[in-house]
This record gives sequence, structure tokens and C-alpha cells, in this order.
Amino acid sequence: MKKTTKQKIRDLDNLIRIQLSDGNWDYNPYMHGLLNGLIISQQIFDPACNRECVSAPNRWLYKKTIGQKIAKFIGKLMRKIECPKVYISVPSHPGLSAEIKKIDN
Repeated sequence: MKKTTKQKIRDLDNLIRIQLSDGNWDYNPYMHGLLNGLIISQQIFDPACNRECVSAPNRWLYKKTIGQKIAKFIGKLMRKIECPKVYISVPSHPGLSAEIKKIDN
């Protein structure tokens, strides 16, 4: 069955609502651009559309996991220079501090 324009606009509106969820549009610049592209598409096809494009967040969510990348790098570096074995705990939430402990054999 072929969809009507009204059904397509409703489908587009559903896609926008999904993309607007936290952790989606604000994860990285690509996802932010995807949201704004969907909004622009809706503005073109739906004269009743009153949505505006969304500004970029102050900080992308993917950058909040940088601590994990740093911990992995430190671990490789310490093995390379033959440091004692250590346990590196990376916080799951920004603002918490990382922890490094020596592992006794």
C-alpha cells in the first residue's frame, strides 16, 4: 500500500521525536546534523511545521567517555615501559575521579 503524504509526514515526525531523545541528537556532530536535516525536511513537506533547528550542545556525549580511552593508553604505556601491574578504574560518570592501584603478585 502506498503511503499518503500525511502518513509520510507522521512517519517523519516520529523519526524526529526519536532523534530528539537525550543521548541521540547530542551524542556527536553527525547525530546533531541528522536531527536538523530531519527537521528541515519536515519544514519543507509540512506547512504546519513549527519546529526550529536545534543548536549544538555545549559538550558532545561521546567526549564524556574519553577517560576510558586515556586509561587504555596509560595501560599500554605502562606495559611498554615495564611498570608494575596496575588496576585502572575509570569512572562511568563525568566528574568522578579515576583510580590507579598497584596489583601485588
